[in-house]
Parts: sequence; structure tokens; C-alpha cells
Amino acid sequence: MDGPAPLYDRDFVAWTADQATRLRVEAQRRPHSGLDYAHLAEEVEAMGESERRAVVSLLALVIEHALKLEHAPERGPRRHWTLSVRKCQRQVNRRLARSPSLRAPLDTLVGEAYATGRFAAAAGLALSEDDLPPVCVYATADLLDETWLPASRWDGEDGDA
Repeated sequence: MDGPAPLYDRDFVAWTADQATRLRVEAQRRPHSGLDYAHLAEEVEAMGESERRAVVSLLALVIEHALKLEHAPERGPRRHWTLSVRKCQRQVNRRLARSPSLRAPLDTLVGEAYATGRFAAAAGLALSEDDLPPVCVYATADLLDETWLPASRWDGEDGDA
């Protein structure tokens, strides 16, 4: 195929926004066409929003398990948390490759994900949320880096670590 790839192939989320806008324009131009442009636009837009929510959900898991790796004194579950971080990082990176327009608001998405990840980590570690940082202390680039893991606060101490 000659020329640039269609927007759908380059950036799914941007394509959904573009198509929703085009459907709304057509709704104005052809109000009696028989097509339900308004609802079609909402559904197409929802596909892009679903992709955004999936990235936030995956980032929340990366954050939850990163917090557990950093704050849990137990070593037993570390392998599970490490594998989860790696798996979710890979999935986020694949989604960002499919929808590069999600990179621009990535710091905002991390902020949204942090509240969920922090809550789940605190609950899983039987801590108060106040025992964990109130804002994300991990760099966005680290959360996406499939070689990164936070250091444990318990490494080198006596006990279970």
C-alpha cells in the first residue's frame, strides 16, 4: 500500500475521536438519513474511552504491585508482583503503540491510576493509605520501563527480607 497508513492503523484512539466528530457533522448535514448518527458517534467515542480506561487500569496494577514490592516486608509474594508488573507494563506499552495519542495525557492517566493502585496496595498489605505516599513517586517512564522495579524498603534488614 502506497502512502501513509490510515489513521485507524496509526492511532486507534485518535481515529475514534475523528470518526465521532465526522459522524456528528453528518448528523447535522443529513438529519433525516435514517442513520442514528448521534448514537453511532457515542459508541465510536466509547471505544476510544474504553482504550483509555484499559490503560489506566493496567497502570493501576503496575502501581499497586510496585508499591507492594517496595513496602512489603515479605519476600514470598514478590515473584508474583514482579511478574504482574512486567505483564502489565508490556500490555500498556502495546496499547500506547496502538494509540500514541494516549502518550500526551500519560502523566494525568498515571495520576488517575495512582489512587486505585494505592488503595489496592494498602488493602493488600493491611496498611492505611496514609502509610503510602499520597501522590505517585514513580516516574512515568519507570512505570513503562519493562526492566524497572522499585527497590524494597526491607532489603538488607533482618527478618523475612
